[in-house]
Amino acid sequence: MIESVRRATGWVGNQVRGNDDYGTRQDNRMRDYAVAGGAAGAVVGATIGTIKGFQSQAENEVKEVWEDRTIKHPELDGYRHRTVADVDRWCARRDDDGDCTDWDSEIDGWWHRYSPNVRSRVVGEFSEPTFKNQNFLEPLSGAFLGALGGGFVGVLAGVGAAALQNSLEDRNTPGAIERFEPQSSKPQAGEALTHRMGGYAIAGTVLGAGVGAYLGVQAGGAEAAANEVNTRSWNIPVYQKETIGHIPDDYYEDNSFFQWGPESGRGRAETEPVRRDVPVYDSEGSPRMTETSKTFESKRYGKVLGGIAGGAIGAGVGLATGVTVGLADKILTQQILNDRDPAA
Repeated sequence: MIESVRRATGWVGNQVRGNDDYGTRQDNRMRDYAVAGGAAGAVVGATIGTIKGFQSQAENEVKEVWEDRTIKHPELDGYRHRTVADVDRWCARRDDDGDCTDWDSEIDGWWHRYSPNVRSRVVGEFSEPTFKNQNFLEPLSGAFLGALGGGFVGVLAGVGAAALQNSLEDRNTPGAIERFEPQSSKPQAGEALTHRMGGYAIAGTVLGAGVGAYLGVQAGGAEAAANEVNTRSWNIPVYQKETIGHIPDDYYEDNSFFQWGPESGRGRAETEPVRRDVPVYDSEGSPRMTETSKTFESKRYGKVLGGIAGGAIGAGVGLATGVTVGLADKILTQQILNDRDPAA
């Protein structure tokens, strides 16, 4: 069990830490600062977004809006034709390793495809109700959007900080090669650091998932508590399936000997029916209407979905927290080791 945990923290730590044995000190600093800045920004952004989301959710109001809809009658206005070549490819030459270095091909034939051009003619209008939340922001969307925005800003800040620090170093001195991997001159310190960084990331992910799930359940509960249920009835048009015209059927054309290209595809019999939903008209030529009803709920999600989504978002934010702590540990550890042994 302990060995499995060590393998897990070691693997995760290596992913977070990156390869320090290749590249200059400035290169590694740029990478670390960018990742740390992005992760820290995501954490801060998600925290602010969650707080703002709860505030927005508490102040939310539901507004009923009747929206105009048009009644459209579809009509066939010709068709489109396109040709797709049926190409046969094979390897004409291979290298000593068996990899193909030259390909040859020929056209066996062409697929002719037909699709209808359907235009719609407006024949009437009607209105239907909708219920809209006036504040779109809630805790889950706030956390997600905040993490995205904060992460982007954090990456830019990290890159800027690294570039500024690199510019202050002596440009005439070659960049020091970072060597803190287990195989480096400080194997014990490097291995311990790797496992610590993996532990931070795993612990942050688990803890973040738990906190996120809890907050998601709370957000879902608030949505359910403020849920407004409204039932409305209104008239909608009656539609039925009808054939509005015909187009040619798809077909395959073989490539004949000495043929320069596919045939035009024009002039073929139009045998394929095109069916669409068409309004039904009354005796006066107006679209026939029928009554319908629907129950609207204002809640966007409940406790279950909120907990699942919150757990997923929280896991990502927790991972970012662990990465931030791990990289901070790495930067401090490397600085301490360099101060003790500047020649490393």
